[in-house]
Amino acid sequence: ADQMTEQECTDFITNTLTQTTKTDDSSNQNTSNSSSSRIGQTSIALIIAALSNQKELFQKTRDEMIKLLDCGDLSKPISAEDPRWKVFSTQHSAWMLGRCAFAAKFAHDESAAGFAHLADRILMHYQNLDEHGFWATAYLCLFYANVDQDQYGKHMNDLIEAMQQQHPHFKNEWDGIWTAILSLYAASTANDTEAYFHALQFLKSWTHTESKQALYHHLPEDQFRAWAFGVMYWSAKNFSDPETASSLEPHLQQAITNSKIPADKILGTLMLKLEKH
Repeated sequence: ADQMTEQECTDFITNTLTQTTKTDDSSNQNTSNSSSSRIGQTSIALIIAALSNQKELFQKTRDEMIKLLDCGDLSKPISAEDPRWKVFSTQHSAWMLGRCAFAAKFAHDESAAGFAHLADRILMHYQNLDEHGFWATAYLCLFYANVDQDQYGKHMNDLIEAMQQQHPHFKNEWDGIWTAILSLYAASTANDTEAYFHALQFLKSWTHTESKQALYHHLPEDQFRAWAFGVMYWSAKNFSDPETASSLEPHLQQAITNSKIPADKILGTLMLKLEKH
C-alpha cells in the first residue's frame, strides 16, 4: 500500500479499536445488534491490518476479536458443554471466525487454524445454511486453499452444491453475489479452474449478461461494492485471466471513487494494489 493508504489503514484500525473499548466501558448491556455490528467492524479492521501488513495492529485487533466473540483460548476453544456455546454457535459467528481465519492466514499468524476449526465445528451443527453460513464456508475455502486440498475440495463442493440449491432463493440478491465473489477468490487462490468458472457463471446468472456495469448496479454501494470489485479484480489477476481483470478495473476505480464507506474505499484500494502472494 502507498503511504496515504497505509495511514488511512492505521487510522481506521486504531479508531475501530478505540470505539470498541469505549463501547465496552460505557455499557455492559449491549444489545445483540450493537454487539454484532462491533464484531463485524472489528473483523473488517482485522482484514485491513492483514492486507496492509501491519503486524502489531493485526495482533491487537485479533485479540480484540477473540474477546468480542467470547470463544475462549483458541488452543483450548469453547466446548459444546460450555453454557456460552448456545449463544456463540450461530452461523453469524462462523462467518466472523471464517473472516478471522482468512485474515490470520494472510498475515501468517498462528491463530488461523484455531479460527477455522472453530468455524467448522459450528457449521457441522447446521443442515441448512443461511447467507452467513455461505460466507463462512467461502472463507473456509479461502483458508484451506493451498493448506489442505481435501478440506478445500470438500468445502468448495458443499458451497457449489448449496449455491445451486439456494439460487434464486437468497433473501437479497447481493447475498448470492457476495457468495459467488468469495468463492471466486478461493478458487483463484487454489488454482481451481472448475470452481473459478463456476463462480463467474454464477455471477452472470444474477445479471443475465456478461456486463460488469450491470453487476455494478446489482450490488448496492452499502454492500461494500469497492471491496467486492476489488476481490473480483484481484482473483482474475491471480488466476491469470487478464480479460476479466481488465474488464473489471474501470468499475473498481469507479467504485473506489464513489464509495462513501471508509472501510470499503480502503479495501477496494488495497485489492487494486495487492501483489501476488
